[in-house]
Amino acid sequence: MKKLEKWILLMDGIKAKILKKEASGNYVHVYGTEHIEEFNHQNIVASHQAGSSTQHGGGHEGHHVFPREENAKELDKERFVKKIVSFLNENKSLYDKLVVVAPDRILGYLRAAFNKEITEKVYQEIRKDLMHVPVSELHAHLT
Repeated sequence: MKKLEKWILLMDGIKAKILKKEASGNYVHVYGTEHIEEFNHQNIVASHQAGSSTQHGGGHEGHHVFPREENAKELDKERFVKKIVSFLNENKSLYDKLVVVAPDRILGYLRAAFNKEITEKVYQEIRKDLMHVPVSELHAHLT
């Protein structure tokens, strides 16, 4: 009988890591990434929820549309979640169960992005931000 492989996804708005627990009880790093390189709000295309500004004087009167800062941050988080979900989907044959540990907002993004196969593998959801907890102390937070 095949041993079930359980992965643990730890994620916040800008960092993610995937660990697996070995038989010895130690956690092994499977994947990790930071989203900082993609946080360039100047390159975000304005969405239908863009903010606006009216400029007067100097011969440059007009109405300008620009992306609102909070919308740009949300778009970045959604893009980052899609990147992590893509990794999980590409490697779905390597794990049987998935424990998802993230703050509420990120859990919402993840649920929306998971396909049926990944959703069926989700074993447990933990609504916490444990990204900064040392790996040696994770077990106490995951039980």
